[in-house]
Amino acid sequence: MEFLGGFEVHYGNNFLKVIDMEQLEFEEYVNRYNKLYTRDCRSASFDICYGYFQTHKGEELKADIGRACLVLWSYLASYGMLRGSNKVVLYKNPFYLKELIGYIADNDLSGIDVSDYDDDDKLKRIISAYKDISKELRFKYQDGMAKVQEFVPSVAFITKVMLGVYSCVPAFDTFFCEFLKKDVNAGCVFCEETLRSIKQFFESDGINPIDQLVTYSYSETKNESFKFNFARQVDMYGFEKGKEIIENSIRLENVISDTDDFLNHVYYVSNELEMDPVDLEEYLKILPFYVIKSNKFVREGQYIPRKSEVADIKVINSFDMHIKKVLSGIADYLYHNSINYGILINNYESGVYQDSKNSKK
Repeated sequence: MEFLGGFEVHYGNNFLKVIDMEQLEFEEYVNRYNKLYTRDCRSASFDICYGYFQTHKGEELKADIGRACLVLWSYLASYGMLRGSNKVVLYKNPFYLKELIGYIADNDLSGIDVSDYDDDDKLKRIISAYKDISKELRFKYQDGMAKVQEFVPSVAFITKVMLGVYSCVPAFDTFFCEFLKKDVNAGCVFCEETLRSIKQFFESDGINPIDQLVTYSYSETKNESFKFNFARQVDMYGFEKGKEIIENSIRLENVISDTDDFLNHVYYVSNELEMDPVDLEEYLKILPFYVIKSNKFVREGQYIPRKSEVADIKVINSFDMHIKKVLSGIADYLYHNSINYGILINNYESGVYQDSKNSKK
């Protein structure tokens, strides 16, 4: 076996088997999600919900509306959709979903998959369903101050419904949105452009769904076993990829203990910001005099910033919160250890630091 470009090539039996490495990565992350997938695990709540709504359609679904509400409610609760920004839904009970079930019975999007995300008519149907489901889930309530408020479901809540009922789109939860931002270069905004970007991301690399993955069947809800379509597998892949991105980022927020840690942090930030690490110095000179409050850098004590610093701080405050935290750690390490940033980076870039490090081994 050998590698040619982005492909793994197997020789044998007078033929070549060429496997796209992007496909292997896709299968690795989907299988990572699938590793702990058992009949009674949380993830299989999808299987119960999807299987039920695939075997109960139209008038049959309306005739079984009580069970339908319970199935969808338990799926949403299992996936944590009744907390966080959606926690006000806990004031409701499963039959709050009755009108939504009626809408689902009259509007079936089950046949739509990732391959359809460049079809204008099907995209319009998806976006229309997203808006309609949002409308069905909204309700008025009184807050703790007796003020009338309106519950507006999050993008994660709505797409989780669409995933569990139709499996026509992935769920735009925290991990999937991180994957969208870092790998797909798309925002966590549910729109035609984002869906087209998802299709482009996977199909441009020639990635195909894994054939052998199927849902569990549950006789309790009279549902059968179905193949995981591409949208569900993309959901699984994006969840694992986003989770990995966030976990790796959290590790970088740890206290910097030595020069190697410091350099790793510097090059991480410079890569994320797509700038030369040398150019970070202007920011790092300022930050020891600023602290993070309410996700923004503000000057500390009586320090009076120069005009140029004010402009730089405005730029820094436009960065991702995690990047700001890592930058703050780098600046703190420099300040308390009296390190000459310019000399260290120039030595590293020219190989002097690596040479001196190797000579000590």
